[in-house]
Amino acid sequence: RNLDLLKRTLSFCLDPKAIRTQDAPFVIASVMRNEVSSEHAWRFLQERWEEMVKLFPPSGLVRLCGAVTALNTPALQSQV
Repeated sequence: RNLDLLKRTLSFCLDPKAIRTQDAPFVIASVMRNEVSSEHAWRFLQERWEEMVKLFPPSGLVRLCGAVTALNTPALQSQV
């Protein structure tokens, strides 16, 4: 429930030495599903998408995109 720790977790996801690339999309999706950090995780996903496409396997990207269902405000839904 600590936003600072969740932000730090997201940054680890783009470092293959910290979190394996096949696991990172699941971690990002979990952070996006967290009510404290869903909006921040969505921004992170938008800002770093190109990097993720190069880094993560396609199956992981599909899983990651499934987490957008957690974005349950009208403003976030319109962005998706």
